[in-house]
Formats: sequence, C-alpha cells, structure tokens
Amino acid sequence: MIKKYKSSFKVRLMTLAILPVFVIAVALAIVVALRMNSTMSEETESQLKSSAYALRESIEELSTGEFTVNEGIMYMGDTDMSYLNEMLDEFTADSGMYATIFYGDTRMLTSVKNNGERPIGTTAASEVTGKVLAGGEFTSLSTAVAGIDCVVAYIPLYQKGTNEIIGMVFTGIPREKLTSAIRSAVVSVILVALLLTVVITVIAVLIANSMNKAITGASRVCGDLADGDFTKDKAEAGQNREDELGSMVKAVNSLKDKFDETISGVKGNVDILSGHAAELDKAVNEETESMNNLSNAVEEIANGATTQAEEVTSAAANVADIVTNMDMINESVSTTNECTKEMTEDAQAVVKDFDVLIADTMKSIEKLNDITAKMKTVAGAVEDVNTAAAEINEIASQTNLLSLNASIEAARAGEAGRGFAVVAGEISNLASQSDEAAVKIKSIMSNLKEETTGAVTMVSEMSDIMDRQDSTSKKSQESLNKLMEAIDRTKDNVGNVKNGADAVQKLCSGLNDSVNNLSAISEENAASAQETSASIMQVTNVVNDIQVMSNDLKSVADTLAELTAYFKVS
Repeated sequence: MIKKYKSSFKVRLMTLAILPVFVIAVALAIVVALRMNSTMSEETESQLKSSAYALRESIEELSTGEFTVNEGIMYMGDTDMSYLNEMLDEFTADSGMYATIFYGDTRMLTSVKNNGERPIGTTAASEVTGKVLAGGEFTSLSTAVAGIDCVVAYIPLYQKGTNEIIGMVFTGIPREKLTSAIRSAVVSVILVALLLTVVITVIAVLIANSMNKAITGASRVCGDLADGDFTKDKAEAGQNREDELGSMVKAVNSLKDKFDETISGVKGNVDILSGHAAELDKAVNEETESMNNLSNAVEEIANGATTQAEEVTSAAANVADIVTNMDMINESVSTTNECTKEMTEDAQAVVKDFDVLIADTMKSIEKLNDITAKMKTVAGAVEDVNTAAAEINEIASQTNLLSLNASIEAARAGEAGRGFAVVAGEISNLASQSDEAAVKIKSIMSNLKEETTGAVTMVSEMSDIMDRQDSTSKKSQESLNKLMEAIDRTKDNVGNVKNGADAVQKLCSGLNDSVNNLSAISEENAASAQETSASIMQVTNVVNDIQVMSNDLKSVADTLAELTAYFKVS
C-alpha cells in the first residue's frame, strides 16, 4: 500500500509539474501562431505598400513626359516603357514581390507570369479599380492575380506633375509564400515549446525523484515507528535539503530519536518499577510472617498472664489460710504443734507456688523483651515500606512526565503518532494509579507506625510492671523463707510461739497485701496482653492490605512491561 502511494505521488508530482508546462506551451503556440499570422500579414501588407510607393517614386523619377497608351503599349513621353518589364523582373528577383503598372484598369507592365507569359492587357478586379482609381488604396491577403492567389497592395499612379490618377501601381506576393513563412514561424515556436517542455520535464523528473526519495525515507521511518521498531536507520535522503521536505525529514528523524529515547527510558523505569514491586512483595511477605509470629507470641503472653493471675489468686487464698491459722495459734497455744505442721506444709506450698510464679514472671519478661525487639523490627520494616512507597511515588512522577513528553511528541507527529498517543495515555493512567497506590501505602504505613509505636510503648510499660512484679515476688519469697525459719524456731522453742506467731501474723498481713497487689497487677497484665493481641491482629490486617496493594502494584508493573514490549529500541 505504501509503495503504491509513493508511485502515485511521484506520478502526480510529475504530472503537476509537466501538465501546466504542456498546456502553457500549447496555448502559447496557438497564441503565437495567431499573433504571428496577424502580425506577419500586417507586416507583409505594410511591406507591399512601402514597395509600391518606392516603385511609384522610381517610375516618377524616370518619367520624361506624360504617360500615354498607344496600341496597347504604354509610353512615357515618346519613350516605350516596355523595357521596364526587365526592371520589374529584377525587382521581383531581389524582393520576391510581384510588381505591375496599370494604365487605368489595364496591366501594361508586370513581372507576373502565367505559364511564362506576362498577362499584359488584362484588367484588375472592379473592387480594386473602384477604390484605387478613386484615390484610395487597396490591400488584401487573398486576391487572384493572373490566376495566382496573392497578397496584394494597390496604390494610385499619378500623371507627372499633376494630381490626375491615370493608373495603379501593384505589388504582391503569392499567398502560399506568406502561409509558408507563417507556418515556418509557428513550427519554430512549437519546436521551442516542445524543447522547453522536454527540459522542464527532465527537471521535473529529477526534482520528483529527489522529493520522492525524501518522502519515501520519511514514510519508511514513520512505518517503523508505527511498527514500534526503533532499531532501523534514520532517513538519509532529503535531510540536507533546505526546503520544507528537508524540514520534514529532519523532523521525522528527530521524532524517531525522541521516541527511541523516551521508550528506552520508560522501559528502564518499568524494569525498576517491576524490581521494586517484587522487593516490596517480598518484604510484605516477610512482614506478614513476622506479624504472625508476633501474634502467636502475644497470644502466649496473654495465656501466661491469665495463668499467672489464676496462680496469684490461689496464692492469695493460701495467704488467707495462713492468716487464719495464725489467729488460731493466738487462740490456742495447745494446738501450736499441729498448726505449726500445717503452716509448714502450707508455707512449703506457697514457696513452690512463688517459685513457679517467679519462673513465669521471668518467662513473661523474656517474652516481653522478644515482643519489644520484634515491634522495633516492625517499626524498621514500616520505615522501609515508606521508603519504597516514596520511590514508587518518584517513579510514578517520572513515568507521568515521560508520558506527557510522549503525548506532546505524538501530537506533533499528527496522524502517524496517534497510536503512540494512546499508549502514552495508558502509561499516564498507570502512573497515576501507581502514585495513588503509593500514597495509600504511605497512609497505611503511617497508621501502622503509630500503632506499632503505641504497642512498643505498651509492651515497655508492661515490661516495667513485670520487673516490679519480679521484685515483689522475690521479696515475698524472702518473707516466706523467714516464715519457714520462724516455724522451725517454733518447733525448737515453743515458749517463743506467741512472739513468733505475732511476728508471723504481721508478716502474713504484709504478704496478703503484696499478694493482693500482685493479683491486681496480674489481671492488668492479662488485660494488656489481650489488648496487645488485638492491636497485633489489626496490624496484621493492615499488612495484609499492604500485601494486596503490593500485588496490584506488581500487576501494574507487569502491564507496563507488556505495553512497552511492543517497542524495539537499540
């Protein structure tokens, strides 16, 4: 299709250049032929009249008397004028014109010959004599003279020294001679017109070939651009021209370079976008796994805190029993020994419970430390996601700018750049979607960061509480150890039972308050652990949302890669 268009354009261009020249040449030939016919006819008539006047003057100068005719012979005074026939023959030989002297309307002297004979004594046509003998002049482009069609001029012949018209002077040439001269002039004009047409045709062919090469090269480059192939060479023909075709070829080559540069940049950025999308997807997957581990750890802490609260409640009940037993010791010294045994057993149970409590507290502190470290890791991951989102935002801005430049160049390309303008619009839309996704990711990451910071603070506070709980537990353990020593001393010294019982009662009262405080702290720890677990679930949901967005971003990058894969760049 393109080749057919090129040939058609070349033919049309040559036709456009040659046809007007041909028409002008034909019209010029016709006009020149008509004009030359008129001009040469008028010039011939003028020359004939001038020759007739010159001939009349020559005869008048030769005249030695009046003109007369006797027995068909014309005399000039006493001189026979027949000898003038030879002079008229010389005039005809020199000028190519016939000449005749009329006396009245009759031919007396002439160079006209018909079959070798002079038509002496013949008369002129009445239309000639009627006008010339009346003092006028007669010219004609076609008048029969002795059977010959001639161009003629007749003027009056005067009697010497008077105004009396006694005859006519004729000059003329054969009509065929004028026609031949006009024909030769017209043929010359036609030959010049044809030569001009040939020269202009050759010039038109050369110009058309030059223009066709430039247009063919530009068309080939435009076809390569339409096929998305930027690896072909630029158009060479016509780029050194200083006219509009040269500007077109230069513009097409410049457009190819701009498209090549733009598409290369877009493809490079798409590769970067795809790489970042893959890295973001990997980071989100790792973050999801970390959040799942953190959620499990917090759930274990919540379960441990609940168990701890139950154990503390049990310890509080045991301490209450101790207080009751101490009251019984005060009421009845006689049952001291039995009560001492029960107290010993209960104290041992309490010691075991406190050992378990202290061990659980240490585990809780270790879990909280792990949670704190993981929450800090989450905070660091959030910062990494924010950084990746900022890079995505920058890439989207660059892609949007590249799309704008491509749209401008496509608009300059006109019809040839319409397909690429659609691609540039799609790239712009994808860049806008990427930018919106990046903004949404940053918003989600900001919320996640706030939640993570709150959780870190909460876990830190819980760690401080657990530290205080550990300190309190150790103090309670020391009190129980003292209680055991008091019981041992009670066994050894019943006499000091009352004093020991009072001391134990005081210690038990303090222990009861500590256990009640510890119980309250344990319940608060359990509630905090449940709240932390809920926060972790919320963070996990946010990370899942980020993972969905990451998948969407990767899909956008894949779509961009598919769109730009159509273009081949060097």
